[in-house]
Amino acid sequence: MSEENNLQPQEEQFETDWSKLSFLTTKEKHVEVKRPFPKYEFAGKIFRISLLSLSLAALLALLIVSIVLGTYSNPSFLYDRGYGVLGFVVYALALLVAGLTFFLSYLYDEKLSLKAKSEEEHERYYFLVRVIRLVSLLPLVASFLLIPLRSACLEIAHCSIWWVVLFLVGAVLLVVLGFLNVKFNRNKKSAKAIESVLLFVIPALVLSFSAILIKPYSLTGIFGIWMLIGSVISFFLSALLFFVEEKHAACHLGGEFFFAVGMLLQLTDLLAYGMIQASPLY
Repeated sequence: MSEENNLQPQEEQFETDWSKLSFLTTKEKHVEVKRPFPKYEFAGKIFRISLLSLSLAALLALLIVSIVLGTYSNPSFLYDRGYGVLGFVVYALALLVAGLTFFLSYLYDEKLSLKAKSEEEHERYYFLVRVIRLVSLLPLVASFLLIPLRSACLEIAHCSIWWVVLFLVGAVLLVVLGFLNVKFNRNKKSAKAIESVLLFVIPALVLSFSAILIKPYSLTGIFGIWMLIGSVISFFLSALLFFVEEKHAACHLGGEFFFAVGMLLQLTDLLAYGMIQASPLY
């Protein structure tokens, strides 16, 4: 009897230890994966879906108008002095990539970031969103190089084709720098700072084009140049808000809003003052 009494406390202690271990295991399974910005409430969800819907509708409208007014009915489309098929295709690609960027960022906010089961899975989703946001700027810059910087719109005496090539190479290198920074920079704050700078600098490159364009056509008209300046200001505000998005959900939503505004302003400027209003040159 004495041996049985001695064994009983040990068995109870053994069962207690196992119960504690099972409790810890259950707790670990329900650890919430932290997002880089706070979760927003119902009003934020309405704002987010409204922003996506309006942005995609605007991109679709730009595509339709570019097909109707920026192609065969417009002398600027002619292959000899106009932007031709290549310029139009790159512009359409810029619209498509912008739409994909808007949709993917919305999908990340509303679905992917909330359903990630591990930090590694969440980091993959966040990496994809940040990289495609940078990549979306490349077809935008390429459209500026092919549409307003064609021969009929340039001061040829003051501009060489090598300057145009240099702009494109510089934009590509900046995007590659952003990719390497997001992928390999272990310091998250430093990586975010570099990314924010690139989100502002790459779109701002197009401001320098106005110095080599024939006035008052192709982006340098009264409304065209202010639209271009407004887009760069929007990209700056977007980069600033993305940098501090962990402080409040409104910062993230504001960053998405100003990024969409900057993108749409530049694409509209390209269409109106690079593809349609440039026709008086002929």
